[in-house]
Amino acid sequence: HLKGQRLSAKARRYLVQQDQISPAQIEKAARVMRLTTGSKSQREANLLRTLENSMALLGQETVEQVRCLEDGAYSLDYLNPDCDIHRLVAQLKESPDAAGAICFYGPPGTGKTALAYYLARSIPKPLMLRHASDILSPYVGETEQRIAELFREARDADALLLLDEADSFLRERSGAKNSWEVTATNELLTQMERFDGLFICSTNLMQHFDTASLRRFTLKIKFDYLTSAQRWQLFCAHVPRAAAHADRWQSRVEQLRGLVPGDFATVGRQVALLNLRLTPDDWITRLAQECAAKRLPGQSTIGFVRS
Repeated sequence: HLKGQRLSAKARRYLVQQDQISPAQIEKAARVMRLTTGSKSQREANLLRTLENSMALLGQETVEQVRCLEDGAYSLDYLNPDCDIHRLVAQLKESPDAAGAICFYGPPGTGKTALAYYLARSIPKPLMLRHASDILSPYVGETEQRIAELFREARDADALLLLDEADSFLRERSGAKNSWEVTATNELLTQMERFDGLFICSTNLMQHFDTASLRRFTLKIKFDYLTSAQRWQLFCAHVPRAAAHADRWQSRVEQLRGLVPGDFATVGRQVALLNLRLTPDDWITRLAQECAAKRLPGQSTIGFVRS
């Protein structure tokens, strides 16, 4: 639809990251751009504005940046999984048509979704991302239809399929209050077994998964908080001048328990939004605030307790 429009590289990168837009939205925005007069930058701005307005009306989330994959800042070394992730990536590169179900689980911000993007780009295959909210329906039977359609689309596109918030479907069935919760889980498990491509589920709530569901996954990979060495390594990547003064900042950074790559991304967005110029001390303060907002394993809770 945008052939011949000579979009900037930045605009192209932004557009391909919007995984919730439909063909009809792209067609409409392209028509607006063709009818727009003015400079190239003005026409491009109208294209993006049209798409963003359309997405806002439909309640679709816009993706500002796919985890720094474009600028080369993404590195597997900043992940802390319980498997050899480098070997997994290398194996999938050698066998791009490999099939199987993989579960990524762990705290938010540990890099689960980013790794799925990275895998899709490395294989390479298109990535089809769906959230639970895209599939769940208030009407009986429609959720199952959407699940079946999801796998059919992924098969037709030869795509790597990523289902985020998978715990919404794979909860323990014995605790289900409604029959449709069980049938939705059964449909997902059936489609997983029939799917001849690569399917990845990501969740922050692995403990809620149905026991039988876990057996369907070839790999279950836990993503954990950054190690102390990784905290300092990633800090230096974001604040290069800190490396020359490790005696001042390294121990403070390494003590930030519960730090994840997503925390650095959050502070980075704060810098961009507010046009900040942060010192290393400022970075540490803001990262510490992100850590303080979490409830870590073994951390005491606030409120009433049994005597």
